[in-house]
Amino acid sequence: PEELSEPESKNIIWLVEKYKNIKFMMSVHSNGGQLFWQPGAYIADGRITTPRPPLGDEAFYWQSAARILSQVKAHRETVVTPENVGGSSDVLYSSAGNVREDLYHTYGIYAFGWEVGGSVYNPATGDWQGGSFQPEWDGNPELVSGHAETMEYANGIMEMFRVAADWGRDNKNPTSQLVPGAGRYSGPVDVRFETSEPATIYYTTDGSRPTLESPRYAATEFREPGQVFHVTETTTFRWFSVDSAGNIEKNYDPTKNDKRNNYRTATIRIAKR
Repeated sequence: PEELSEPESKNIIWLVEKYKNIKFMMSVHSNGGQLFWQPGAYIADGRITTPRPPLGDEAFYWQSAARILSQVKAHRETVVTPENVGGSSDVLYSSAGNVREDLYHTYGIYAFGWEVGGSVYNPATGDWQGGSFQPEWDGNPELVSGHAETMEYANGIMEMFRVAADWGRDNKNPTSQLVPGAGRYSGPVDVRFETSEPATIYYTTDGSRPTLESPRYAATEFREPGQVFHVTETTTFRWFSVDSAGNIEKNYDPTKNDKRNNYRTATIRIAKR
């Protein structure tokens, strides 16, 4: 009836309040064959979703999902189809008030939701066969089987632990660039940012130094790449990137205004006609 109203949700919040080192979570459900994350809710009239994660976090979710699903597939070739992966408001339904949203937005935890039971290829029929809500435990291990579903999704959860371990060891700073780069152009030009790994970019174009309060480089639409800037006059971009583990490009400190100013910069010069 209300946000975090259920005892299971309250238990999870208690857990992350007590143990501050928790940074990843998987909520497992049946049945459907989806892997999802934020945003998890939308306004029904117009299907207006809650704010998307920053582009860097969303890219990290996608990267992690690819690893997790590869291990599900490794067990018996079960496929979670592309339309069933992404923000839960995009691939499932509005799940306002769920604990995953609170974990991500309040505690900075990468929180996945999982509906087990992906599609399995049936060579006898030539069709893809979905899982079931309560499959027979033994069944046909090559098709619908509670044991097989348990094993393949356990594979995926173990891969999430490996993702978390890699995240915990990550001390490498990201790098980024403006594409195409700085230079003189004869007319308007479209530019975009690229990063060496999933990372959030903070940038300015008004001459100020970038900080964590600066505009964030944003995604365009669901499953789409980052925005494109249509530059029509000489513009200087100043920016830095932060990866999912909090490493900042070139060890830049956006909280201090020192003389080094080791953020990235590129000037797009548009020739006057």
